[in-house]
Amino acid sequence: RAAGGVAFLRLSLWSADSGAWAGAGAGAGAAPLATGTFWQPVEQDVVNWSQCNFYRCNLTSAADLTALLAMPAMGAGVVTAEASFHGPAEPTDWYPLPPSHVLPLTAVTVRVSNTAKSAVAFQTRLRLMAADGWTELLTLWEDNYFSLLPGESREVRAMAARLETDPEPVVEVQTWNAQLAA
Repeated sequence: RAAGGVAFLRLSLWSADSGAWAGAGAGAGAAPLATGTFWQPVEQDVVNWSQCNFYRCNLTSAADLTALLAMPAMGAGVVTAEASFHGPAEPTDWYPLPPSHVLPLTAVTVRVSNTAKSAVAFQTRLRLMAADGWTELLTLWEDNYFSLLPGESREVRAMAARLETDPEPVVEVQTWNAQLAA
């Protein structure tokens, strides 16, 4: 729970084959099929149902999300990212490109970690920057704007438009409560 009454909820979807059904955690080497982190204020929106029509409902009062501004700050080096480049990328099941795509794509895997002991890395966003640090590369991310719980790490796949002769790009990590480059 963040200061001021915003709660975080983590939901994971597991396969029956993963062994996760029999208690906390999964079987050896198992990974969830999908994971989502949701945030919700303790005090919800109050809808004025008497003034609703088929396209709009007015609120009597809106949920107070200002607690997100008071989240613990992520210091420098708390959220880290390491990228590995795997050569030419082919369309995948998570992003099927049409056969006529003309950009040379490089497969990228980024391992991003939250090394904080108590702070959530909220709304984590990854960007692949050219070596000059100014140009953002056209990148198709498997996932973005995700949250990392304290001590959590995850891998995110991407396809980046770049020539293999270009200098190696830099991964930039931004979170709601910090910004740093890895």
